[in-house]
Amino acid sequence: AGLPTTLSISGGFLGTGADWYWYSGGCGAGTAIGNGSSIIVSPSTTTTYFVRAEGTCNTTNCVSITILVESLSTTPAAAIGSPATVCPGNLSILSVAGGTLGAGASWNWYSTSCGGTFLSSGPTLAVNPLITTTYFVRAEGTCNTTACVSVTITVDELSASAGNISSSASSICPGGNTTLDVVGGFLGPGANWEWYSNSCGGIYEGSGTSITVSPATTTTYYVRAEGPCNTTTCFSTTIIVDPISTAPTFVNATNLNVCPGSLSTLTVSGGVLAPGDNWFWYAGGCGFGTIIGSGNSINVSPTSPTTYFVRAEGICGTTTCASVSIDIDQTSTDPASIITSATSICLGQSAVLTVSGGSLGTGANWSWYSSSCGGSLLGSGNSISVAPSATTTYFVRAEGTCGNSNCVQITIDVGAGVPAPTSANVSVNGICPNETTELYVTGSPLPSAYTWVWYTGSCGAVPIGIGDTLNINPVETTTYYVAAVGTCGMTSCEEITVNVIDGSIPANGIISSNNGFCEGESAILSIDGGYLSA
Repeated sequence: AGLPTTLSISGGFLGTGADWYWYSGGCGAGTAIGNGSSIIVSPSTTTTYFVRAEGTCNTTNCVSITILVESLSTTPAAAIGSPATVCPGNLSILSVAGGTLGAGASWNWYSTSCGGTFLSSGPTLAVNPLITTTYFVRAEGTCNTTACVSVTITVDELSASAGNISSSASSICPGGNTTLDVVGGFLGPGANWEWYSNSCGGIYEGSGTSITVSPATTTTYYVRAEGPCNTTTCFSTTIIVDPISTAPTFVNATNLNVCPGSLSTLTVSGGVLAPGDNWFWYAGGCGFGTIIGSGNSINVSPTSPTTYFVRAEGICGTTTCASVSIDIDQTSTDPASIITSATSICLGQSAVLTVSGGSLGTGANWSWYSSSCGGSLLGSGNSISVAPSATTTYFVRAEGTCGNSNCVQITIDVGAGVPAPTSANVSVNGICPNETTELYVTGSPLPSAYTWVWYTGSCGAVPIGIGDTLNINPVETTTYYVAAVGTCGMTSCEEITVNVIDGSIPANGIISSNNGFCEGESAILSIDGGYLSA
């Protein structure tokens, strides 16, 4: 179709003025297409051509020839692969869609390029590509070769086994989780990573590049690629589930009551530590107070009542706490002083000593000593009675569970024996009323706590003065008494009578040296008693 062919006259001859005339569609009545002994025609369809001689004298009969126009092949609409995607080496059927074959034509298949590597002829072709390949087909025949159409058969890649499995944590606590990720490997088209536990292909756990797992016990996980073309071998990893510590039962203490700053050893009882865990101790609160140490036991020296807590802490968290309370025994405070009923006593007398101020701690009492603080123990209690035979210093301190306080002390003076006066004297005896005379005493020197005391009326009756001398102005004859008086009492007295002359004192009578005598005899008369005023 569309190609030229030359039509030429065979035989006959032309008369005068004649030529050969060519027609299509009918001799003379058809379409004139040219003149001459030959013409070139290019029919598009099978056509009968006519020719005759036409001249001055005549027109000959026509002769004819039919030019058979053979059909051209038409380009196919498409090439189809079924399936269009295959695994390496698997079968796909290629077929022509649309198009027609012209005269002597056939469908020819190529690879590499259109008209490249010839594969086969026919409307279909079975192929088993190992890699993705583009196939070409066209009609080739007597009249023409069509354009090519192509189809690509995609060959899926095989999955490659994972190179490793990474985990966000290779060991976890019970109830915890970890994320597993595929490292390396390759997924073929349509493939996915499939996860299992216990064995490869065992308990299905999930799919995807990563999964999150929360095993209750140590577990081995497996992953492999699974897809249309292949299933790879498995790669595995083991997730360790760490054990957890158990809570302590209680806390042992060597001392539940201590003095401030004294030692008590605390020890965990019961409970089990998981590997890597430890016991942690707190004061003031379980977990939120002040951490004071770690280990199975610690030494504490509280200064105030304190509750101590202990719990296990580790990678899998913390247990509940056990606790123990340590009470603080009170420390005694120093006494302020000693109060006494008398700081000076006489031999044989007693004095009561009493603690003033201070306080008793736990289990404490006041202890009394003489000679030195902690020397000779005399007794205990808030007060004691003492009867020293000589001047003595006494000490007292608090003694108890938490030690001793400092001592305070007091000295009790014991008075010595004082000698009585030797005599009482007057410088002038026989004086006028209101005349001054001096009394004085003789005897041993007095201790500092004693003095001479003068009395009238009787010894110890009416005191009239003190000192070893005393000026007096009696209005009448008076007897005076003197004694040493001090902390230990009064000695025996000495006395003296001071005569006071006040006018004539009647005599008691007249005494005759000779009473009842003869007349003419003499006798001496004398006054008995009385005195004359000055």
